[in-house]
Amino acid sequence: MSVRKIAERMLVLALCSLPIPVHGQQAAASAPPIATLSGTVTDDTGGVIPHAVVAITSSGAQAPQELTTGDDGTFVVGGLRPSIAYHLVISIEGFSSWDSPDITLAPGESRSLGNIALHLSLTTTVNAITVEQLAEEQVHAAEQQRVLGFIPNFYTVYDKNAVPLSPKLKFQLAFKSSKDPITIIGVGSVAGIYQKIDHPAYQQGAAGYAQRVAAVYANSVTNIMIGGAILPVLLHQDPRYFYQGTGSIKSQTRHAMFAPFVARGEKNLKN
Repeated sequence: MSVRKIAERMLVLALCSLPIPVHGQQAAASAPPIATLSGTVTDDTGGVIPHAVVAITSSGAQAPQELTTGDDGTFVVGGLRPSIAYHLVISIEGFSSWDSPDITLAPGESRSLGNIALHLSLTTTVNAITVEQLAEEQVHAAEQQRVLGFIPNFYTVYDKNAVPLSPKLKFQLAFKSSKDPITIIGVGSVAGIYQKIDHPAYQQGAAGYAQRVAAVYANSVTNIMIGGAILPVLLHQDPRYFYQGTGSIKSQTRHAMFAPFVARGEKNLKN
């Protein structure tokens, strides 16, 4: 055999041993189809709840995915990976939140959770206050009372269930009445009348008027403090006038006539 034939045969064998590429036959690992979750959020009556927050978390997610329900109360969560446990929390102000159990979807599954009812959240706030605090509130309200918009009416009570006044509040009402601008104006008017009739026998002019103002104001404050604070504290009585808004005209008239002479004790208010 010639050298040329030997070389040709060796070339043929070498070509036959080269790999032949096969296109389209290599197996590739493809991602499984994604899944979806949907539902409709309603209230206890079956009415839809729009704009509720739907938060969905999974074991592998670092932050929950959030979306809101549409105007018809529906939501659709897409792009979910199968074989992973998901957890939904649906919430909106005024309703208790809804927590789902763990949900695992199959590849390509579109699961509907149907109607998800949220219950109204009834929150009752009770602000407990002491008797002293209630009395302070009642006195504060009384200090705003005026007849015809300007005459002080601090000592009239319209609440038949008014609580007793502490000694501090009795003095507070008395000081408030003695410092009221209408009281000061009244003192000035009476002092002017005394100045006119020269009573008491002080001098005339500005100095005499100032003396009469001081005397009238001292008498007024003394009456207010003794009748509105000192005696009621010592005798455990309430200095206020308790208005009777019900009953016959005769009954209301009798109550108004005898009220200045009949003091109401603190024990009567407690009962």
